[in-house]
Amino acid sequence: GMESPAVPRYAPPPGFVRKTKAEKRELKAAKMRELRGEWRRREREGRRKQVAQRAAERGAMLERMSEEERADFWRAERAEKERLEQEKREQNERLDAALSDGVRVVVDLSYGATMNLKEQRSLARQLGRCWGA
Repeated sequence: GMESPAVPRYAPPPGFVRKTKAEKRELKAAKMRELRGEWRRREREGRRKQVAQRAAERGAMLERMSEEERADFWRAERAEKERLEQEKREQNERLDAALSDGVRVVVDLSYGATMNLKEQRSLARQLGRCWGA
C-alpha cells in the first residue's frame, strides 16, 4: 500500500513560547498563592458570619430572659470563665514545675530483643533525639 509521509500530529499555535521548568514552577506557585489568599478570604468571611450569627442568637436568647434569669446566666458565665482561667493557671504552674525540676520519663526497652537490627538502630536514633530534646 501507499505510505503517508510522516506528519506531526500536533503543532504549537503560532507565537507559542515554551516555558522553562523554573518558569512553570513559579507560575504554579503564584497561582497557588492567589488561590490560598482567596481561600483565606472566604474562611475569614465565613468565620465573621458565624460570629455575627452567634452574637445574634445570644442577643435573642438574652432578650427572651427575665431580669433574674439574665443575672443568673451572667453569674454562671462568669463562674465558668473563672473556672477555666483557674484551670489554665494550674496547668501553667504544673508546666513551670516540670520545666524547672525536670520531667521524669521512663522508656520500656524490654521488647528490644524481639527487634531486628534495623529496628534497634532506629530505636537508638529516636532515644538519642529524646535525650537531646
